[in-house]
Amino acid sequence: MLFLAIVIFWSIPISAEPGFDEKYQRDYNIFNPINQYRPDNPLNPINEYNPNTPFKPLR
Repeated sequence: MLFLAIVIFWSIPISAEPGFDEKYQRDYNIFNPINQYRPDNPLNPINEYNPNTPFKPLR
C-alpha cells in the first residue's frame, strides 16, 4: 500500500506540462536570459555600482 502511494505521488508531476501557458506570460520577465542583464533590472550585477538601485547595500 505504501509503495503504491509513493508511485502515485512520484508519477503525478511527470504528467504536468512544463512552462507557463502563453496567456500567463508577461512582457518583461527578469528570469528570461535575454532580459536578465537589462539596465532597468535591479538584480543585474552591474547595478551593484549604481547608486540609485534599491538593492544597493549600505557600506
